[in-house]
Amino acid sequence: MPLAVGIDLGRRYVRAVVVDQRASTTTVTQLLEEEVLSGDTAEALKILLVRLPKQIASSFSIPLEEVIMRPVEFPFSDDEKIRETISFKMEPFLEGSIEDHLVDYYVSAIGVDTTQVLGFGLLSDYLKRYLDAAQSVGYDPQRVNVDLFSLATLFAEKYSQESNLPSAFIDIGAGGCRIAVIKDAKVCFVRSLRQGCQWLISYVAHQCDISREDAAKVCFNHEADPQAQGVRQRGL
Repeated sequence: MPLAVGIDLGRRYVRAVVVDQRASTTTVTQLLEEEVLSGDTAEALKILLVRLPKQIASSFSIPLEEVIMRPVEFPFSDDEKIRETISFKMEPFLEGSIEDHLVDYYVSAIGVDTTQVLGFGLLSDYLKRYLDAAQSVGYDPQRVNVDLFSLATLFAEKYSQESNLPSAFIDIGAGGCRIAVIKDAKVCFVRSLRQGCQWLISYVAHQCDISREDAAKVCFNHEADPQAQGVRQRGL
């Protein structure tokens, strides 16, 4: 029986992965995607969900770009106190009323007298749209994560303890690049840049006076025409 379903809500695609576990072996049994047409991510989500098994644990992963995030410092480490006051700390950075947002936080470092957290704010209507779409086809996700943090946390658990130095986890997408810095197995800094593979392809095409198609082949090490191959050999 499938163990869990993870759903990634992207701007261009909605993707899902189904994970199964038998004995001590964890296996990905399905990897599905649905293209977002006319900007209607909720409709793409509904189409995808009907292809997935029901009645198992599921979680949503939303893009970092949809979240307002700010580092916040507290003069205490009590989790209950942080939860009670994080909304007031985040309110100046949110657009509109605090009542229109969901606010949460991630503890990035605990010192002797202070606690460093990354505060998050997300418009309630943004999430409600996808939860309503999921529930309309029989899904009720148990968790909602921010995509970069999900990936960076897995990276931290497996690799960050192998070195005392900070690590950088870099996720390069088609339209953007996200960076997470990990220290002491904790995500301590994140940054999102609107420059991804498409920007890189355009830059190489312009600088080398070649087509975007050949520039893409240069960037991703596929076969290209002789001129583009010469560009790659020159180290671009």
